Amino acid sequence: MQPDLLRKIVKFFKKKGSSSLSEHRVLLVCMGLSLMVWFFVKMTETYESRGYWP
Repeated sequence: MQPDLLRKIVKFFKKKGSSSLSEHRVLLVCMGLSLMVWFFVKMTETYESRGYWP
């Protein structure tokens, strides 16, 4: 099932260039989405500051 899904994703992003370019495009899109999800998850954590305010 996963290889079929990967083929559909590659086909969606594929242009009339080389197949390695389209695979890299899919990889970069997936990495960008995962980076955004990680960033928003990290920003929702609560942080405690122990600094002294004058």
